[in-house]
Amino acid sequence: MVPITTLNMTVAPTVASPPLNPILPPRRESPKTPVNILLRNPCLHAEVLHAHLIKSGLLSCTSVSNTLIQRYSESRSISHAQKVFDDMPQRNLVSWTTLISGNARLGKFRVTLETFVSLLDDGFLPNEFAFGSTLRSCSESGLISMYSKNDEFDTAIEILERMEEKDVFSWTTMIVGFSKRNKSFEAISVFARMLEEGMMAGEFALTSILKACASVLGFREGSQVHGYAIKTSLANDSSVRASIMDFYVKIGDTFSARLVYDRSPYYDLVMCTVMIGAYAQNGNTELAIEMFHQMIREFKILPNEFTLATLLASTAQTGDVILGTNLHALALKTGYAAFIHVEGALIDMYAKNGKIEDAYTVFNNMETKDGVSCSSLLAGFSSNGLDQEAIEFFCNLHKSSVKPDPFAVASAMTSCAKLGDQLQGRQIHAQIIRNGHESDTCIASTLIDMYAKSGTIEDSSKVFDNLLTKDRIAWTAIIDGYAQHGLGRKALESFSKMIEEGINPNAVTFVSLLNACSHSGLIEDGIFLFEVMKSVYMIEPVIHHYTCMVDLLGRAGRLEEALEFIKTMPIEPNHLIWRTFLGACRNHNNMKLGTQASKCLLELDPDDDATYVLLANLYSSNGQWNEAFETRNAMKLRRVTKSPGLSWVMVQNNFHFFGAKDNCHPEKDLIYNVLCDLMLNMKEAGHVEETNFIV
Repeated sequence: MVPITTLNMTVAPTVASPPLNPILPPRRESPKTPVNILLRNPCLHAEVLHAHLIKSGLLSCTSVSNTLIQRYSESRSISHAQKVFDDMPQRNLVSWTTLISGNARLGKFRVTLETFVSLLDDGFLPNEFAFGSTLRSCSESGLISMYSKNDEFDTAIEILERMEEKDVFSWTTMIVGFSKRNKSFEAISVFARMLEEGMMAGEFALTSILKACASVLGFREGSQVHGYAIKTSLANDSSVRASIMDFYVKIGDTFSARLVYDRSPYYDLVMCTVMIGAYAQNGNTELAIEMFHQMIREFKILPNEFTLATLLASTAQTGDVILGTNLHALALKTGYAAFIHVEGALIDMYAKNGKIEDAYTVFNNMETKDGVSCSSLLAGFSSNGLDQEAIEFFCNLHKSSVKPDPFAVASAMTSCAKLGDQLQGRQIHAQIIRNGHESDTCIASTLIDMYAKSGTIEDSSKVFDNLLTKDRIAWTAIIDGYAQHGLGRKALESFSKMIEEGINPNAVTFVSLLNACSHSGLIEDGIFLFEVMKSVYMIEPVIHHYTCMVDLLGRAGRLEEALEFIKTMPIEPNHLIWRTFLGACRNHNNMKLGTQASKCLLELDPDDDATYVLLANLYSSNGQWNEAFETRNAMKLRRVTKSPGLSWVMVQNNFHFFGAKDNCHPEKDLIYNVLCDLMLNMKEAGHVEETNFIV
């Protein structure tokens, strides 16, 4: 096989090629009626043509339906072609032959054979075109396709090499087989050999090879294929043009994709959807929406389920719930709201925008619930603080026919970690082992986090040590676990091993490292790592890193140094920075700097309850009772209330929540009686109440 970097894009001598679909016999010129104009318009997308034919009531005409089947087949939408065929009140031989030819051309050999058998069962005698397509499906090309689909590529290659006359169809079948199984380099190599042997690649080979080039970010190879498509005029084919655009989008070259789009003589749904998706993925929602409006208003092209799902995914990232709701209304109006891609995107959009009830409504109305929709809803519960509901939902999944995927498992484990629910976490861990997912680093990382937050760092270490492959996420998780338990030295040792294994840290890793140094009193190590992050790994610090540094210096009592650090920060300090500094001033009873910090905090957010609480406690610890009273009074005047602290305990798989002066629990009388007994026992044991923290 020739190397992929030396593709020969020489165009073979032009040979008169047969028409795309040589099924229909020669016919006389039809009159230029509106219907015939629609059917002959190559720029009209099959779905748009379908809509026009439904409105006109002409779809019951057999010849019209046959043309629509052909158009869907040419655009590779064979499932839509099958639907049109199934809905036909009356079929003729052309109907059967068109569908057989379409399936054969797309490499669906088993379906081709099944359709041929159904043709015979329906009492039709096949013509030469039906025989030709079916026999081709049973030939060596069919065998190549069959072995490729079963991952037996050595056998498929052996059959290809043994063929005396390799045609375009056999080469294309091999390319498609490699491409579909993500063997992109092999697909590119076979494509190069095909051209070396003087074969002319067709549109289906080009769409497959462009997909392979995109998957390996092969800019050079994909650009050569683009040039080949221009030379052979295949770039004029709508499916090839859309694949070229998709290739550039996937390698991150949106500019080139837009050039291809702008130079197109006409626009169709697939091309518009590709460009909308490109802008949406890059976070440029405004351009995505602008193109969406242009598609509908100027080009008169209606969106399909993929267009809507792409835009909904964009609104999920940007938080534009109003736009998301409008898209939901459009999906309902166009009938795409019941498509599983759109339903999953709607759940994700509502969940990420905090509209968990709307997300749950969409989920409940789904006819078929899949793993993606379940994962989106589960992640929505977890990210919106509904961790108990997330765990209950996950447990109910096992009673249904839907098996949770690794993302759902990771979300459930995250909720267990936030609740400190080690019992449920261990049960999920057992399910993970039973299902063979313990080697998944994403799931393993959430397990490490759950055990660490539940107080058993030893179990976190065991999960980490049992991983065969440790990626950056897993290393960061164990470093963070050690940080939570004040095991700073172990965190630094893990960091050293991570570097030795050739895995570079990211910004999140350094947040965990700085926290570990802060909680363990490793001041100089923390300062050193902060500098290493900037100078060695070229990671620009963000607010979380600066907060860790203020905490590091503040815990050590180096308050003046911490204040100087805040003043020299290249970014404006926010409330998190000043609150951390105020907390350090409170811990070290530094009235002067604490007052300064509280002023800065109240300027940023005059209704921040934590600021009033910290400042009042600072006054109280210094015996300044009048100032403490004034601070509490200021809270009342501004109607600022302290967020109540909550605690919880799980008894018999049920969570019981408690707060100060709580009278909501059904067994409150018994609970308060026990609490009184405990307080008496504490006093008898010599406990003295801490009166410094009075707010």
